[in-house]
Amino acid sequence: MKQYTNFSELVEEKDYLIKTCIRRLNIYRDMEDFYQIGLIALYKAYISYDAKKDSYHNFDVYAYYIILNYMKNELTRQNARKQEVTYPDGQWERVKEPENLEDLVTNKLFFEELMKQLTDEDRKIFNLKRLGFGNTEIAGILGLKFERVKYRLKCIYQLIRDSFDPKNQNPDYQN
Repeated sequence: MKQYTNFSELVEEKDYLIKTCIRRLNIYRDMEDFYQIGLIALYKAYISYDAKKDSYHNFDVYAYYIILNYMKNELTRQNARKQEVTYPDGQWERVKEPENLEDLVTNKLFFEELMKQLTDEDRKIFNLKRLGFGNTEIAGILGLKFERVKYRLKCIYQLIRDSFDPKNQNPDYQN
């Protein structure tokens, strides 16, 4: 492998490796940040490359995969940070109630009765859903799997449907 007198000489010659990795990973936002990550990875590849272990003596391939892995790791970290969304407790109570007093009382009684039947986890899921969060967001907030949130909501909705079913309200009901 060619010896470089300084790092900028190495970058000038191997710049295409970083840009190729950026294109391959379809990175269109924060390109400058990923270019900087690519520079760090290129430097680490240059420092750690051992031509004795590489029978083909191909530094470019070695550096390419080091750069690619550094960028993939950063994408993974960014996705993990997106899921670490926290919300203040005050948002749990933010619910619009109907203005009609009769509807207000009926809805409040129904809601209280429903909440008594739910587990703590189900209450949290249901409250977040009422606040307008999607299943993926709820899973991220509560630290649950997406499938678990989806299943629990299905069970909650079935409980609500059963509560409104006239057969359950009046055992003498005839269809």
